[in-house]
Amino acid sequence: MTFRAVAFVLLAFLPGVADAQTVLALDPSAGELPVAVAIDKVGNPWVSLQPICEVRRFTPGWQESLRVQLVTPCTGGAGSSGLAVDATGVAYAAVIVREDVRGVYAIQPTGTFERLPGTEQMIFPNSLAFDHNNGTLYVTDMIGGAVWRIPQGGSAELWIQHPALTGIPIPGAGIPGGANGIAVDHGHVLVSVSFLPRLVKIPINEDGSAGEPQILFDTGRFFGIGLFALDDIALDVFGNIYASIVAGPPAVARLAADGTAITLLQPLLPGAVTSVAFGTGKGERKSLFAATNPQYGGTAASVVRLSAGAPGRPVP
Repeated sequence: MTFRAVAFVLLAFLPGVADAQTVLALDPSAGELPVAVAIDKVGNPWVSLQPICEVRRFTPGWQESLRVQLVTPCTGGAGSSGLAVDATGVAYAAVIVREDVRGVYAIQPTGTFERLPGTEQMIFPNSLAFDHNNGTLYVTDMIGGAVWRIPQGGSAELWIQHPALTGIPIPGAGIPGGANGIAVDHGHVLVSVSFLPRLVKIPINEDGSAGEPQILFDTGRFFGIGLFALDDIALDVFGNIYASIVAGPPAVARLAADGTAITLLQPLLPGAVTSVAFGTGKGERKSLFAATNPQYGGTAASVVRLSAGAPGRPVP
């Protein structure tokens, strides 16, 4: 594999990006540690909270409208993880706990929920993303160095497991910091591998199988392996990639679609950034919502709004 030359500007910020605005303040002492944020088609934000295995839905004005406890007790693992919402308003949440209950759960708009078949096989289900073309849900498995796929109405199946998706051990945790954030766009899947860090592009073959992974860029080559870590990712309409930085400068990085440049959105945020999602409501398509989690650095458990300067890709 060949690597693109990356013009990496670690602490040079994009001009004209508005200051962050806190839209949701949470209480870390109550276990309200946000790990993922997703915005549904009509602008309702969803937030998953770690380590209490809880998912909350809010109105576009950030008033709580639903609270769901997925696992009780929430023990034997990291708790809640990634989120995605389909076109009907059903949310899908990953839970990383003991073997008998871990997996991916579908949460109906009424609050009822069930675990999707086959997802109990995942070791560390992390981030989720839909294919807009056919409704297939893709899920990263960080420890497994893998991506799973869940066809509409079907069971989870291992889509790809590959060395390119396997990271080095997370400092202090002893588990591989591999496949983490995920996005689907124009016939390929993008995956962030946290503790290298790198971004991997995987083609979707005509029959739905995975093609040969390509390393779009590998920042460890320029700044040392494990210096910082990428987490969740989101795409704008131009194909630029927005990545949350969960270890390193508490910020959101914008990565050019062709892998030639990385720049940070200003300002630095009050906590480690675990998730990013574009707004979908009126006047919000250029807004990027970021979850900050003091469990991994900083002080604030919150969701903040940033201006990305470009609209996000439409949600399913």
